Amino acid sequence: MRVLQVGFLLPTIAGMIILGYIWISHQYDLFARESMDLASRMEAMQKQRVKEEVQNAVEFVDYMTSQTEGRLKTSIKSRTYEAYAIASHIYSQNDDKPKEKLADLIRDALRPIRFNYGRGYYFAFDMGSVSQLLPISPELEGAYMGEMLSSKGRYIIRDMVDLARTHGEGFYEYTYSKPGYPGTDHRKIAYLKYFAPMDWYIGTGEYLDDVEQDIQSEVLKRLEQVRFGEDGYIFASTYNGLSLLGPGKGTNILESEDHWGREIVAEMIDTARSGGGFVTYNLPAGSGGKPVGKISYVQGASGWDWYVGAGMDVPDMEEETKAQTLVLRNVTNANVLSILCVLVLASLAVLLVAYLVGNRIKTSFSVFEGFFAEAAHKGGVIDLNKLHFKDFTNLAASANEMILKKRQAENEARIARVYLQDMINSMPSVIIGTDKDGRVHLWNSKAEQVTGVSSANAMGKLLDKAFHNLTGYMDYITSAMQGKQVRKEEKITMVLNGRVHFWDLTIYPLAGGEVEGAVVRMDDVTDRVRWEEVMIQTEKMVSLGGLAAGMAHEINNPLAVMMQNSEVIIHRTTGDNPASEKAAMECGISMDGIRAFMEIRGIVRMLEALRDAGSRIAGVVNNMLDFAGNRHGGFLSQNIPVLLDKTIDLASSDYNLHQKYDFKSISIVREYDPAMPGVPCDPSRFQQVIFSLLQNAAQALASYGESDGAPSITIRTALHGAMARIEICDNGPGMDEATRKRAFEPFFTTKGVGKGTGLGLSVSYFIITEFHKGRMRVESEPGKGACFVVDLPMDRRPQ
Repeated sequence: MRVLQVGFLLPTIAGMIILGYIWISHQYDLFARESMDLASRMEAMQKQRVKEEVQNAVEFVDYMTSQTEGRLKTSIKSRTYEAYAIASHIYSQNDDKPKEKLADLIRDALRPIRFNYGRGYYFAFDMGSVSQLLPISPELEGAYMGEMLSSKGRYIIRDMVDLARTHGEGFYEYTYSKPGYPGTDHRKIAYLKYFAPMDWYIGTGEYLDDVEQDIQSEVLKRLEQVRFGEDGYIFASTYNGLSLLGPGKGTNILESEDHWGREIVAEMIDTARSGGGFVTYNLPAGSGGKPVGKISYVQGASGWDWYVGAGMDVPDMEEETKAQTLVLRNVTNANVLSILCVLVLASLAVLLVAYLVGNRIKTSFSVFEGFFAEAAHKGGVIDLNKLHFKDFTNLAASANEMILKKRQAENEARIARVYLQDMINSMPSVIIGTDKDGRVHLWNSKAEQVTGVSSANAMGKLLDKAFHNLTGYMDYITSAMQGKQVRKEEKITMVLNGRVHFWDLTIYPLAGGEVEGAVVRMDDVTDRVRWEEVMIQTEKMVSLGGLAAGMAHEINNPLAVMMQNSEVIIHRTTGDNPASEKAAMECGISMDGIRAFMEIRGIVRMLEALRDAGSRIAGVVNNMLDFAGNRHGGFLSQNIPVLLDKTIDLASSDYNLHQKYDFKSISIVREYDPAMPGVPCDPSRFQQVIFSLLQNAAQALASYGESDGAPSITIRTALHGAMARIEICDNGPGMDEATRKRAFEPFFTTKGVGKGTGLGLSVSYFIITEFHKGRMRVESEPGKGACFVVDLPMDRRPQ
């Protein structure tokens, strides 16, 4: 036994010593390699940090550059609207006073107002180009200024008068001289608005370079606050050497004869102009010190003649590298110490294992028969040829027979279990088995797919904990087990992954046997339920279409009589008709007298209005007939703009008193592509989709009171490859991401109870995607309106 222990211990301890030597050598080799790479990695990291800070600053500068003209226009338009509101208020409060008195009140109110750091003021001219308000030159008020020319020879005031007369309001851009600055080509943008009560236009303007200077000051203040690392900062300068931010701020270093950084700045300018890069240089030494090495990254800003940069000190980087190297050395020493401890502990463990193994081997012969009995339970087969004693052979034969029978039984059970499990997992239904306490003991693949809970995690849990959507149905399972009767529930709703699903739930109690519990089966019938609702909605639309067509035909007959008789009355009373002349003479009156009477009393005008109203009603009726036409007319090449106009006319008659909206109060903007050819589609179903989208947009606009302008719907058509695209966009409240993702889901609606079925958009989506094989989507953000995009294939053929 001792020989066995020594033969085991010596190779093991020798192997551990060799392993420890290799392990410790590897740690020191690794330290040597990492310490060599550390300096280059630190420099690369610092450079990348500086470069990212500069690039972020340049992106900010470029963004603010692009905002100059937009901010100017927004500011002067808002100011002009304020002046217009002030003038309107004064006029409404003093409309009983003479016009000249009103003019004085408006001038007195607007004259002292200043904005944009005192640069901004209001001006006003009448439609005859006469100055009515000019605070910077009050001596010119009342003077004709129609001959005022821009630097490019344009009549400024005349152009503004034409703009106010033609469009009512708008921007006007021109070049002019600027007080205190050389040249006459300074860009200036004005915004003016026509004030009808006084026949004036009121406006204000701003020089573009003034706004640009404001934005530059704002940018420099923002960049001055940027800090990174321990002492990192952003510096900026113009390409002509003027320092805007950082060392030497306000100094033109290129023009300074005694400045040490002139050559450095010149190199930075060249680097920035060429696309940006790193510049290495030395800062002058302080009193008694050494020059300080520095690496900076510079990059040009595209909007202005600026470059932006940031730098790092080389000594600081070297100190950081030394500190990191020291940390790395300490970590390596700690690892080596840990390795030594592990080797010592492992040696002690080996000695302990050798002692325990020796004692167990020593006592194993006394329990040899028990060893074979244990081997039979574990399934191992004993080789009889290796045994030399009869007792051991007989015992091994008995053990082998027992093992073979156990293997056969386990194999049959395993095959049956695998077959049953595969059969259950292959079923499209959710199959869950529970015991009498409601704990899960069966969980098929469909249950894993629906719940996202694996079988291993579900086993042994209470059913309502593993499948939260069944929490409200635990009483059903209990009652089914207690009553020993199958229980079925149809079309129960569950929200899975943010969507509503419909399920048929069947609970089978386990009847008889020693096992008590139930089997829960769930079948997803969402598609069936939704198709049933879609078909119901479609049939309803067909019925309503037939009803509308019948009503339209009934309206057409009396309408035709009304229009025809109106035309006959006008002809008989105002036209040159011999029969009318004869009848008038027989009555003792003249046709001239009749015409004069009808003219004075406005009867002809009333009859013409009656005839025109009838024509408009006839147009609406014809649109209703087209909309309610043959629902199965097939695919024909259709003029999409014509169908859109008919649907818009039909929607214009829509007025909802309950929701307080009138479609006619909405501005319709048509942006049709004149080059679009005919598109194959079913016209009636296509109009149904467009009508539904127009109604949705109108209802959204009616409920939205925060729009920047008048409520409007924009309709666009265009070709996109092999698809014809129709876009219907509104400036309403828009949708958040969750609502947008569910917009086409059946039964989903954002309207209140009783105000919507949630089927309009889902039916429209079905008509476009399934019936027309097209595409339909919605683009929207909160507060920015919604845009529904419909794509129809140009090569669609009848099914």
